[in-house]
Amino acid sequence: MKKIYLFLLLLLGLGFPLAVSAEAVNPLDGINNDTVQFGLEARYRMEYRSSFDFDDASDVFHLSRVRLNANITPVENVRIFIQAQDARLYESNFKGPIRDALFEDRFDLRQGYIELKNIFELPLTVLVGRQELSYGEERLVGGFNWSNVAQSFDALRLRHENENFKVDIFAAQKVITEDDHFNERDHKDNFYGIYGTWTKIKNHVVDVYTFIRDTENARRFSRAEAPATMDEVTFGTRLKGSYEQGWDYQIEIAGQAGNYGSGDIEAFALISQVGYTFKECPTTPRLFFEYAHASGDDDPGDGDRGTFDNLYPTNHLYYGWADFVSLQNINDFEFGFDFKPIKNLKVICSLHLFYLDEEEDALYNAGRAPIRFDSTAKASSTVGQELDILAKYKFNNHLWGMLGYSHFFPGSFIEDTGSSQDPDFLYVQLKLKY
Repeated sequence: MKKIYLFLLLLLGLGFPLAVSAEAVNPLDGINNDTVQFGLEARYRMEYRSSFDFDDASDVFHLSRVRLNANITPVENVRIFIQAQDARLYESNFKGPIRDALFEDRFDLRQGYIELKNIFELPLTVLVGRQELSYGEERLVGGFNWSNVAQSFDALRLRHENENFKVDIFAAQKVITEDDHFNERDHKDNFYGIYGTWTKIKNHVVDVYTFIRDTENARRFSRAEAPATMDEVTFGTRLKGSYEQGWDYQIEIAGQAGNYGSGDIEAFALISQVGYTFKECPTTPRLFFEYAHASGDDDPGDGDRGTFDNLYPTNHLYYGWADFVSLQNINDFEFGFDFKPIKNLKVICSLHLFYLDEEEDALYNAGRAPIRFDSTAKASSTVGQELDILAKYKFNNHLWGMLGYSHFFPGSFIEDTGSSQDPDFLYVQLKLKY
């Protein structure tokens, strides 16, 4: 426990002078030059979790994460980026693989790639090596930086970009976290994609994408399936924009097809959101509503798969901050508002109403794992409600703080399928970045 206290004191010792100074000075400027730029990010988070298995158990633990970056440009149009990461978990009851996968990865390479620009004097960029893939709002592919270990890919990526259009084409394999070994990629799970973004219209974005996932060994992707290989295509589009009057909107539609073993894949997801910002009010409050739908499997025993594959997302941002829900077999109605009571402080409040899409399928958490199901398919589809409150404070361009609380109200589906204590989630986070 002494180690986390020392880490927190170091973080506060570096961050407090920044918080009280009008102009924070980057201490790395003394060693940075035109060829090499170094960066540092240090993060601490305390989490209190109560009844996360809907029972009486509780846990308090501390997370630390340090990232060291080197951005090297030896010659024009060539860039080398290296990011080492040390992620640790202190004072927790978590044991075994879940500890490694979610919380702990002591000093490893998270990113390390070469970027080559203006290939053949064309607006083409090639990125080769270990890197973060992040597209759209990360609902299907993202860095998952809320996690203490986050995620990255060994990938080859080709990018074409001009003033109004950008397109990425990539081939990748996800990096698997192994705390006691150098992290290797999953050689049996191949991921390919093309993602285009059009920004010709001011304040509006149109994305079009296709992702292909091809597994070479048998694995399970939903609750009742037998393990099988998969050849899956995800295709979709996203529209997002805002208007000067204060309105903003977003809609994303994705479909999936392909083969799962000898069966077929047929799945669907929809995201729709509308918001309004009262720009003339001193605290600039914004009201918003979001509906998220992802299909489930109405007959898990027939060999076909109807459960939407959530791919490699950052689910924590969208379907309740307690992370009981992912974009799989769900209908999520979210009502919320945010406002800025003082400068640099933003408060967000939201209420989620969760319902299963298919009672025969499971409830999947943010890690895409089934956590509850009813083998008789007689339970209600009402999963429950979640209240989320989050306050984020920006001390300056280097130091941020966060305080959040979530309470989950179990619905009849949870009550019908086992223990049903109300979970609570409380967390405090500090992040320092140069």
